[in-house]
Amino acid sequence: MLEEVALSYVNQNEDELRLIGYGIVITGAILAALTHNHRNELARAPYFVYSGLLFFVTSVTQLVWLGSIPAMIGGYLWVFMLVDVLTSLAVGYGFGVIAMARSRDAYGHGRLAVLAFVPLANFWLLLVPSKTGLSANRPPTAPLLSGGLGIATGVVLLFAGLGVASFVRLEGDRMAQGARHDPIIQELGIAFVIQTNGLEAALQQMAAEVPSQKVDETTTLLRVEARATTLRYVYQVDTDAQNLPESVRRGLTKHNCTYDAMAPVLQAGAAIEHFYGRPDGTELGTVIITQAVCEAPEPKALAKPTEADITRMIEASPANEMYRALKGYYPEDAKFFLDSMTALLAGGADKEEAFSKMLTVGAEIRRRHAANLRAAPDQSLWAILQAQTQMIAALDDDPMLCNRVVMFGAGVIPEDERHRIMALMDAASLLFRAMFEGEHSPVERTPATEDDWSNLLVDFYAAGGTDEELDLVMQPDIQSPQLCGAMLRFLRVLTDASFPGADRLRAEVAAAMNEG
Repeated sequence: MLEEVALSYVNQNEDELRLIGYGIVITGAILAALTHNHRNELARAPYFVYSGLLFFVTSVTQLVWLGSIPAMIGGYLWVFMLVDVLTSLAVGYGFGVIAMARSRDAYGHGRLAVLAFVPLANFWLLLVPSKTGLSANRPPTAPLLSGGLGIATGVVLLFAGLGVASFVRLEGDRMAQGARHDPIIQELGIAFVIQTNGLEAALQQMAAEVPSQKVDETTTLLRVEARATTLRYVYQVDTDAQNLPESVRRGLTKHNCTYDAMAPVLQAGAAIEHFYGRPDGTELGTVIITQAVCEAPEPKALAKPTEADITRMIEASPANEMYRALKGYYPEDAKFFLDSMTALLAGGADKEEAFSKMLTVGAEIRRRHAANLRAAPDQSLWAILQAQTQMIAALDDDPMLCNRVVMFGAGVIPEDERHRIMALMDAASLLFRAMFEGEHSPVERTPATEDDWSNLLVDFYAAGGTDEELDLVMQPDIQSPQLCGAMLRFLRVLTDASFPGADRLRAEVAAAMNEG
């Protein structure tokens, strides 16, 4: 993205830069008009040859710009600019001289020399015959400059100049493409734009250069905003994590602080903000990088936690009930859970990342045994659904949080909100007990039938349910403010259903909720 900014600045100001070049040439021509006292006249063929020669000289001097990247790095780019300005002045001066001489030959005076700087009128100077014939003011002309040979010479010079100009343009484009991936050039280019347009304008331009794009499987860069001296990246993350992992924060900080092209932005006083949000719009975490952050000493590495430390951390987390239930019903899965946490924390992850991993590993373990719920006793299924219903009911005053619990489970509840459901945190033991019972003491149960679902729908509508709520239950939309209420009504109806076959539906729904 940053490598585009300097090139974009040049492209946007190309017309202005071209006008400046023309202005320098015309300035040279004016100097010729004011200082050149010769009264020579110039015929058409010599005028054409000299024009081609000046064009060729102009094209050749542009070759110096092929060394502009080393000059920029070395700090002597001003020398190239000086050469360009002096050459333009000299070409303008020479063109002014031959324009006056041609005008005197064509019109008898030099006042119409200005026509040489108007494209169509300049061409007309080649067509106008001599007004004075073979004037004594014409200087002697070499054969190479006169007649048909002179025209051929002019054509050769013209095409040679075009060839050189094309070569310079192609090589310049190739160099520009290479510069896109050169961190030194990127840094110099960004510094140039900041010095030229100011920090706020540079950040506006940088933001405009970045399209929305997929970062990885779960993260999308929605947009980049420029707010005064802050460049703000807005991401959407499809995750059930409670907070932005510390490793992501460290990685962003390191990348921004060590990225050469970002250095002039931070040194100019800008702040780089990375905002991560969930699909429902709530904040997952924000990372702000400034020059002061980059200059701060790195924190000392923490000692690797022992197994006892990890066990205590699990016991102090919302995953404690699940871990205890696993040790009682599925010891091998409990060991897998502990080993997963040990490997993660031994690799340098912090507690926030470990908590996110707990949710992922817990979901994986539930999926392994979810099918057993189809053969669990109905009383155990009723207890699971009742606990889920009570948890959702405890959060129905906060639809967005409630929606996230519906979609991702109790693990996404922030620490400052967990007191509202502490009495319900034994749901994990209910769940794994039911799975264990379904595996070791299975209940013979036939699959749910269409009549079973029809009976449930009758009870759902009788309880005030609507088609819109039913659609949300079947296809949850985490951003819908009605999702929490719809799921709560459905679970209550399902839990209390007493018609024949209701247990088959409870088994099917309990299994489906843990298989996804």
